[in-house]
Amino acid sequence: MESNNNIDVIVNPEKYEGNKEMIKWIYHDYLLKKLGFDGCVACGDSSCCKTFYTKGPYVESHEKESVISAVEDLGRRYRHIKGIINKNSFIPTKGGKSFNICQLLSDDNNCLINGSKPERCREFPLWVNLTDDYKIITITFDISCRPYCKDVLKNMRKLKGSTIDGRLISIGYQNSVELRCVHYEGDEL
Repeated sequence: MESNNNIDVIVNPEKYEGNKEMIKWIYHDYLLKKLGFDGCVACGDSSCCKTFYTKGPYVESHEKESVISAVEDLGRRYRHIKGIINKNSFIPTKGGKSFNICQLLSDDNNCLINGSKPERCREFPLWVNLTDDYKIITITFDISCRPYCKDVLKNMRKLKGSTIDGRLISIGYQNSVELRCVHYEGDEL
């Protein structure tokens, strides 16, 4: 599907050739701004940190050291978390049967390791992926992020059929509160 709506040329292919992760982060930050998301407004609800089912946020191998260091700085009460991250690459959760809460969420709904939180947490509520052939950018927005939901969804619909750097944009929606169900373009919310 060819589109006439090329939003921008933002990534120099020669500079980032073969570095898919870097391209994803550039698109992620660009698209957040394009969609009107200026960062967490501390909604007080913290649904993003309270909707885990079996495991908490995944910690990539390249970020383990900084996450574990931040956990160590929290003191003895959180020492057990360090071992779990080292062994399983997940931050453990606490809570009920349906929804579990990240153990690094404070009682006042703030991240205890905010400056060192994992990429999965920093990406929320928008995930950007590239297909293996780099031709399609898939954007998934989590609609459980209530403060931004309406405005971002309206702006996302405008992106449908657009391209960035000649890459087609595919839109998806996810609701963490509804078992992380992902809806793609054409689906009703």
